[in-house]
Amino acid sequence: MPTQVMAILEHSIKVYGGREELKNADVFKYLGQFSSTPASLNQRSEPHSPGHSKQLRRDIYRELTVKTKVKVYVAICLPILLHSSESWTLYSKQVRRLEAFHIRCLQCILGITWRNRVPHVDLFQTPNTTCIESMIITRQLRWVGHVIRMPENRLPRQVLFGELRDGTRATGGQKKRFKDQLKRNLKKCGIEPNQLETLASDRCTWRLTIKKAAETFEGKRTATRNL
Repeated sequence: MPTQVMAILEHSIKVYGGREELKNADVFKYLGQFSSTPASLNQRSEPHSPGHSKQLRRDIYRELTVKTKVKVYVAICLPILLHSSESWTLYSKQVRRLEAFHIRCLQCILGITWRNRVPHVDLFQTPNTTCIESMIITRQLRWVGHVIRMPENRLPRQVLFGELRDGTRATGGQKKRFKDQLKRNLKKCGIEPNQLETLASDRCTWRLTIKKAAETFEGKRTATRNL
């Protein structure tokens, strides 16, 4: 089978000195995750949907206590699921799919089915965990604070604060940008966008701000679900 690569540019990749041809692939599997061109989280989240909760229960969590199961899930499964989520640009549909997988895993760990009629709010409080959206917001705010504190010559900081010199956005519906999501997350957490650089410039202050912001978001989410 020929080696496959996923080209992010229109030009083909050529390897000099080798006889093997590198063929471009639109959908590429790496470490159990699917990536596609153009980059999309729809393909990436596909393997997590159907049978993962059953495999989780059958192979890993059979002989463990509930407390240990939760710790293993938080320490191993969630970091894999949310790998590189600091740079994700998510739509509501993708957040719902991630939340559905998270809820199925918690129900599997706690031995809860739909017949028990346990609200999702109580489900998150029982194992002392949070929703996926809160985890992603926390990760992204931490990463943005780290980028803001970088020297001005660092590429991530230049990309975050840079703007295109030429070109305009197309008319009609626009694709969501990372900056759009960042502004929305700040609004959900009660943080003023014009205070972002001031708060993030100090690491300790920013950590406390993120902790309070996550609590604020969880409180609003719980209040909305209880209505």
